[in-house]
Amino acid sequence: MLELNLKTLMQDRHLSIQDVYEGTGISRNTISQLYNGKSKGIQFTTLSKLVDYLEVEPEELFVESAEYERLEPSLDLQVDDDKLAEVNKPADISKLVSENEPIAYIGFASPANITEEYRVLDFSLPIYANYDKENDSLSFDTIEEYAMDDFESSQLYYNAVSKMDTFCEKNSSGKIENIFAEAVSLLFSALHFKQVPFFIGYSNEIGNRPSSYLNYLWPSKILLDDKTYSKYINAKYPGLKYERSGMFRSN
Repeated sequence: MLELNLKTLMQDRHLSIQDVYEGTGISRNTISQLYNGKSKGIQFTTLSKLVDYLEVEPEELFVESAEYERLEPSLDLQVDDDKLAEVNKPADISKLVSENEPIAYIGFASPANITEEYRVLDFSLPIYANYDKENDSLSFDTIEEYAMDDFESSQLYYNAVSKMDTFCEKNSSGKIENIFAEAVSLLFSALHFKQVPFFIGYSNEIGNRPSSYLNYLWPSKILLDDKTYSKYINAKYPGLKYERSGMFRSN
């Protein structure tokens, strides 16, 4: 199901309803309904004016709403098997990749784009790893300074930023933490470390909205054990089990 992306586009450009009214001649009431998702449709002339004013392609005015209701993470590890065999503890994680290089890409896909034969990603995030010896903490982070260079084009980077913003805007804090907990668990398991750090964390720095900036630190005993994690996530977010978690980690 497609829905209008006007609110996101206006927020990204710091535009008010009054600004769009003055720039397009579209009535304030129409803009307000479109902005707040209360309009049942959009006329072609209105669409054309918005496209010209915002300087976007027509398809950029719409997003597939279903892709943000449920997302399933997948892992693209950037480390070869020979190096993995040589490193068996978090303290040596810097030996797996060069400085400022991602250790993995976490991809996110909606169920509608997943079959037994293929998976079409909605967006992906580069993940950089760092071990803090003093606190026995292993962190996986999406760092803006590095991430911009690790996408094949600036368009792909800004697409990921926009998708991340929309995902975080449309979902509760519990759902967001849930899916990134699953993604980080997948990544840690793929590294096959014989030693487990006391803490495992994740942070995200890319995005245009405060809700996109994430910072989690889980005790590994909680994160890596499904039953313990389930108790933790439901105690932290009591209403989560009543939401549509879909492909998120079971709770």
